[in-house]
Amino acid sequence: MAVIVRRRLLITALVTLLSLLLAFRPIAVGPIEDYRVEITIRYSFPKPFSELNLKEPIELKVKELLEKDAKADLASVKVAGESLLIIEDESPDVAAAEQKITAIQKAMKKAYPGATVVEATYEEIGRKPVARFLGISLFAPQPRLHLGLDLRGGSRIVLLCHRAEFAFQLGRTAAKTEAERQALQEKIVRELERQGLLGASVRLDPSGTVVIVRTQSEGSAQVERDLRIIQKTLNALVGVANEIKDRRAYFTVDESTLETVRQIIDLRINRYGVAEPQIYAEGRDRVVVEMPGVRNPEAALRLIGEMGNLEFRDVPPRYQVSEGAEEGESRVLFRDQKGNEVPAFEVYRQSRLIVSGKELVPPATARLDPTALTPREAITVHLRFNREGARKFAEFTRRNIGKPLAIWYDKECISAPTVQDYIPHGEAYITGLSSMEEALLLKVILDAGALPVPVSVLWRQTVSPTLGADTVVHSLQAGLLGILGVCLFMVLYYRLPGLLACLALFIYASLVLAVMSLHIGQWRPVLTLPGIVGLIVSFGMAVDVNVITFERLKEELRTGKPLRMALEMAFDRSWTAILDSHVTIFLAALVLYWAGTGPVKGFATTLIIGTAANLFSALFSTRALLEAIVRTPLSTQLGLFQTFADTPFVRRLVAGS
Repeated sequence: MAVIVRRRLLITALVTLLSLLLAFRPIAVGPIEDYRVEITIRYSFPKPFSELNLKEPIELKVKELLEKDAKADLASVKVAGESLLIIEDESPDVAAAEQKITAIQKAMKKAYPGATVVEATYEEIGRKPVARFLGISLFAPQPRLHLGLDLRGGSRIVLLCHRAEFAFQLGRTAAKTEAERQALQEKIVRELERQGLLGASVRLDPSGTVVIVRTQSEGSAQVERDLRIIQKTLNALVGVANEIKDRRAYFTVDESTLETVRQIIDLRINRYGVAEPQIYAEGRDRVVVEMPGVRNPEAALRLIGEMGNLEFRDVPPRYQVSEGAEEGESRVLFRDQKGNEVPAFEVYRQSRLIVSGKELVPPATARLDPTALTPREAITVHLRFNREGARKFAEFTRRNIGKPLAIWYDKECISAPTVQDYIPHGEAYITGLSSMEEALLLKVILDAGALPVPVSVLWRQTVSPTLGADTVVHSLQAGLLGILGVCLFMVLYYRLPGLLACLALFIYASLVLAVMSLHIGQWRPVLTLPGIVGLIVSFGMAVDVNVITFERLKEELRTGKPLRMALEMAFDRSWTAILDSHVTIFLAALVLYWAGTGPVKGFATTLIIGTAANLFSALFSTRALLEAIVRTPLSTQLGLFQTFADTPFVRRLVAGS
């Protein structure tokens, strides 16, 4: 029995030590990353860079501007797509970073007043060591939690997938001014509702094109009925024979479609470098985009833009294709005849469209051939075109064997394979990819080069970082007061076992913090306001575990059993109740995590982590500490193990009353 007790104590000590090291990272062995503050500022320009008629690339002009007016000699400037400019720099501390951001924004506002700041953030990289000796660095303990949007601040956008969409050409005379167009839109909506067509949205642009979106159509028959109502309404209101410019039939919005939309949006947001975005499906037809640090939802919408424009284009003969690497990821580079790098948008502007993504027949497939001679030949992506796309592709490959074919996604070149042979039947294999991950990424883009369904913005919100910071501070204060109150009660009422239970609660807290600070692959628990609620619930369960055991111990001691025997029986007999309650809560939390989205999933995550930590605490921590104590001289002081209600003073008081 003594061996088992020592083993439990050893496991408890090792797990606690490891948890504290993971949660607070106070020690580092060997070389450490130098402390710095990285600055990232993203600007959205009102016009594409290719339409600015610049004599030199925009990156060079902005670089010269920053060196001259903002004293940012080491700043990095790059473009993403055709209208997004990214400025990156670093400073030795936070104060210097804030000053540099102000200087850069002042210089940019003066030179490019039409450019909009999408995001201006800084991030502390590495930590300043408190002391260093023999290659070991010591740091001030600091939890490394990943905060959600509601605690950190940023933008939240909810996108709605359309089930039917109709477009008509009314002519410019229908509504000339913005006020007239707005009035006509509202008039059309009211008339459609009067005709029984609810849930329709109307958009009228200056060219006279009116787009009517339906999100509740449930089949092709209802689409035909909706179409007749819309035509009748437009004819009655505008008074002209309306020609259908473009009509899209009923769209099937199922789990597969929703996941494809989510993946495409995820790819786009990540490519633009937004830090730690949360993108998930919600309900049957919605996708939620949460972008921490992006304060302007309108600018965030420009990041998402009209998504999914996939094109296959030739590469002008004056340019050569090569590969480069940026932040560990390969990218396509274009160079002129002198070997100088050429901006991608210049190549795009001068290239010729061969086939569009709408002419692809999904799904594409990514394959790995183990018999290939080289790794780059082993990874292939297989794709197929429809009849018209196959004809165009066959004509291009017949004339351009040995030449590159650039694949553009939202005007950014994602791949530029070389045409190896004439392809007459509309099937092609893309080779030369660097990894299977790159192949799978290309597959997702090819499967949904154009989004499978149109989407619109249902709701947008800016979350204030000040509100999040205040919430964190108040929550921590309330939590600490609650924990102190609970520990005080446990010590006063349960005495020595209560004191050991408080120590076990500390071990439980270190376990939870350690798991919440992990980042394994794509899995990263994020702390949100509902997640804090989950932690509070699990903390209450941790207290309840000890209360159940101590009440059982009280009953065993009342029967006159020796302390050691009473302790063993109390743990053995209370364990089944503890296990049953925790298993049921654990299963319920798993269901919430699997079926829930957003806040519900945040609550379920912390509840799962807290429940697992509770089980460890009940099985090892509290039991190991109590069993070790009863093997010391303290075991002779039976009063230390009795509850406050069982003390002689309280018993006499109760008997006298």
